[in-house]
Amino acid sequence: MEKLGIITNYKQLHKRVIWIILKWFAIAISLTSVQITFLKKKFEYDIITAIYITLVLNHCCHITLIGDLTMMNIIGYVGAKFNQINEYLKNMANNNKYGTTQDWDDTVLHTPQRFAKTPSNKKWMIWIIMQLHLELRKISREVDSLYGVEMTIKMGCYFIFMALDLNNIFHVIFIRNYTNFTLLYSIIIIFWCSHNALKLVVINLVCEKVSSQANSTKNFLNKLSYSMNDVETCENISQLLLHIKQSPLKFNGIGLFQMGYKFIYGFVASVGTVLVILAQAHTESESLFQKI
Repeated sequence: MEKLGIITNYKQLHKRVIWIILKWFAIAISLTSVQITFLKKKFEYDIITAIYITLVLNHCCHITLIGDLTMMNIIGYVGAKFNQINEYLKNMANNNKYGTTQDWDDTVLHTPQRFAKTPSNKKWMIWIIMQLHLELRKISREVDSLYGVEMTIKMGCYFIFMALDLNNIFHVIFIRNYTNFTLLYSIIIIFWCSHNALKLVVINLVCEKVSSQANSTKNFLNKLSYSMNDVETCENISQLLLHIKQSPLKFNGIGLFQMGYKFIYGFVASVGTVLVILAQAHTESESLFQKI
């Protein structure tokens, strides 16, 4: 990557990780404070007992959030490298197109030679780019296999948690005697529901972005191949294009679904179905209670 001029700003990356940790800490403190207040007022616990119960209940959530942030940072870093490679290929295609036009004009005016050969250093750069792209794809698949089972279980848990949270929200809506406890309880439920929905959306958006960046490399390689005059280089580019087309980069978890926009659309549709069922159930229960 240094040979290509693709340099990582490690100071900026370090600052980004620090900011992510601080945001996670702020979210954990905010949620913990609200739940401690609720437990103290609802069950009249002392401060030590309320803190202990809250930390025990939220421990798994905070630990899994750290895992989500770790995975998203790794995938995001790989995606940034795909983006840098695409930018390099784009600039190379534009420069090579201009150089080929110049060579064509020179050969027409001065020499009978029709095609200019690709410089050896450019062939070497293209070979490096191809190897880098293949290695980044390999790393992405290893990350997918490493976190695949965990992500699949989490996606299922998020759906269950959101269904339970929505059920609690409908239950609060149909309660007639609102109190301060009800308000705190509603805040906690809405916070958890938003928290789970945000994690699900962000994880899928990161996976979709990296997949699109890795697969869009074929467009830049295709443009570059049209401006190349070297047969060997064009054959190497064609092999990489065939590999990208036959095996596009996807994050599949354990193969049950594909992470990305399609999963978000399907999840929203499923949540909408749950909302309709819950609304009908609570409406029927409310009408039955009024009759009684």
